Amino acid sequence: MPRTPRPLPGRPTRGRRRWREPALRESSSSPLTRSARQFSCALASPANLKWRAEHSNKGVQRASRTIGKGTGTPDEINEAREILSNYRLTHAFPLNAVTMTVRQRALDVNPNAVVAERRKRLPTILDKLKRHPTMSVTTMQDLGGCRM
Repeated sequence: MPRTPRPLPGRPTRGRRRWREPALRESSSSPLTRSARQFSCALASPANLKWRAEHSNKGVQRASRTIGKGTGTPDEINEAREILSNYRLTHAFPLNAVTMTVRQRALDVNPNAVVAERRKRLPTILDKLKRHPTMSVTTMQDLGGCRM
């Protein structure tokens, strides 16, 4: 049975209705305890992550070229690594938000569901850029993923 969106409290329901997340279930059969959910949410809070991009897409593309072609001084290569690392970390908060939503929905269907997330590690990103020097991190399709 498909879910119908519930309007947010205190908001008029003109036009499109906004989706309100259901409250977390507190069942004993859930493989994720309340403290684990709170810890996971605390890890993903904006205060704990550098989830805002510090560099423009052009800057990230330049850093990708520097790493891929191997040109530049050691200081430039280290700066490019820092830029790529920050770009990778900007995906942590949205990925965690998606994973938490998928986890909540999966546990509604199956209390034994396991949902996991992963981000591509920086050494793997650097190796891929060296293998494909014309590729940019901004066009990489597998920086992170959520699996159920």
